[in-house]
Amino acid sequence: FIKAGEFAVLAGPSGSGKTTVLNIIGALDTATEGAVAVDSVDFNEMKPKQLADFRLRRIGFIFQS
Repeated sequence: FIKAGEFAVLAGPSGSGKTTVLNIIGALDTATEGAVAVDSVDFNEMKPKQLADFRLRRIGFIFQS
């Protein structure tokens, strides 16, 4: 778990799934297996509109080109 004030690094070779993991954590994509929770909110329990609202209010993105 990553606590408030902490940070983590996701590193790996090209094609290892870094972007996929970030898309799933950011609620831009859905996992095919397992569970995903952010701040104790289980994404598997949420409807698409709830995910969109969660993403709008709780998650920020900085995309690279």
